Amino acid sequence: MSEQTKNVESAGGNAGAFPKPDTRLLRAHVFAKHDLIPLHRPNDQRQGRPLGKAPRDSNWQRRSYAGQDPTSWMSEGFNVGVRLTMEQLVVDVDPRRYGGVDELAEFARRFSIRLGDFPIVHSGSGGRHVYMK
Repeated sequence: MSEQTKNVESAGGNAGAFPKPDTRLLRAHVFAKHDLIPLHRPNDQRQGRPLGKAPRDSNWQRRSYAGQDPTSWMSEGFNVGVRLTMEQLVVDVDPRRYGGVDELAEFARRFSIRLGDFPIVHSGSGGRHVYMK
């Protein structure tokens, strides 16, 4: 699998306002056959608290989304999340906390992990999510 196929383009500063969803950001997830679920819209709130990264449906842990199109969720303004299985892990990388050191590279070196072997999604804030199994 090529690096281009596995890595998704950066959200390009879309953190916050999402005027037009970029469904290309789902390619790595679709290719990796991740179980995608709808999340709340970025600006949704409940009792003054943001819900943008919370699952939209109360029964999301058991509900089947088979046959649904996550790009349509994005077109309707919803965020899209990945429902992980017991065999999956996401390494959430936030470079704002590095203090000048690339801790992801150090993590990969320490555990002999080839990061190019895993789908990586680049977030709008400059972070990365590394999806492992």
